[in-house]
Amino acid sequence: MVVMCMKSLGISSKRGGLFREKKKNGRASVSKEVPLTEGSPKSKPDLGYDGHTAAQQTPSQKKNLDDIFCGDEPYYGSSEACSFETDYEADGEEVEQKIVWELGLVFDNIDKFREAVTKYAIQEKKQIEKYVNGPGKVRVKCSKEGCKWLLFASVYENSNNFMVKTYYPINKCGETNKNYICNSKYLAKRFRDRIIEHPNIRIFKFQETIKKELGIHVGMTTARRARAKVLTEIMGDHIAKFKRIYDYRDEVLRTNPDSTCVVKVGERDADGKLVFLSFYVYFDALKKVFLSGCRRCVGLDGCFLKGICKGQLLVVVCKYGNNQMLPIPWVVVEYENITTWSWFVKCVQHDLQLGDSTNLTLISDIQKVISIP
Repeated sequence: MVVMCMKSLGISSKRGGLFREKKKNGRASVSKEVPLTEGSPKSKPDLGYDGHTAAQQTPSQKKNLDDIFCGDEPYYGSSEACSFETDYEADGEEVEQKIVWELGLVFDNIDKFREAVTKYAIQEKKQIEKYVNGPGKVRVKCSKEGCKWLLFASVYENSNNFMVKTYYPINKCGETNKNYICNSKYLAKRFRDRIIEHPNIRIFKFQETIKKELGIHVGMTTARRARAKVLTEIMGDHIAKFKRIYDYRDEVLRTNPDSTCVVKVGERDADGKLVFLSFYVYFDALKKVFLSGCRRCVGLDGCFLKGICKGQLLVVVCKYGNNQMLPIPWVVVEYENITTWSWFVKCVQHDLQLGDSTNLTLISDIQKVISIP
């Protein structure tokens, strides 16, 4: 029975295996020259599985073709353009180009070349160093003794472009997870958006992020400097800004007549510089709104200031005629305590001409009582 089935299928048993019987007329010979011209009498259009060309297939036939070959998965004909998407298009993420050195490679300027050297060191996980690093030429070599890997680039003639002029590509040194050429400048540029989103990121968390994305370990000092570079760029140098705080006060008073702006400083430190304590602001427009008809019921509250400049913000709010919240004065202090609150309330009492404050109601969550003379 088995032999009959094998015979009917054209299969014979020889040498212990199953071999398909050869057809009697043999395999057709293939000509070396095949006519491909349209006028050739032997040229015929390619037929589909049902004996029709692609142009003659009806929509129902094409749908059957999808069901037979693909099932639930989409079917793409070979004639359709863009049948498959690349990994880059599907993920939607930018793939960083691989750095490949060659003689005659030209860069716009020296900064672009130095950045490419850093990317190459991170990409290949090699420890390299720039032992000649001048404004007109840069020579880079492997840090391992005996390694002949070398890269040299200098300014191209009659231009500011930087061109690779010497390159020895053989580098058999092993990989390393420490790279001193990956400095804070490169990290600040690479992770700028991440630092802006999380300005208070802890240094060890930042190190873990660098380790995960770049595969290298950087020191805490390098990571801290990279974060400081980004924050200084977006917020400015706060130390230099504090030196001009009196100029800011004068500008507020010049542009807002009859307003109140007070800068309070403490004793000088060991370097002879004044220590900032508080900054009080009350604009004249807010004074007029409160005195024109607001209820004499105010609330006192405070919050922490986060970022480079620490401290606390204390504010007095009330409700005006439209039953909406209105901030009146505010002050920036170093700490929130009974001393800073008392000084703040005295300034508000003087600006609003409250007198003995018998007709004023204060709402606050402060546990200690603030005495108003």
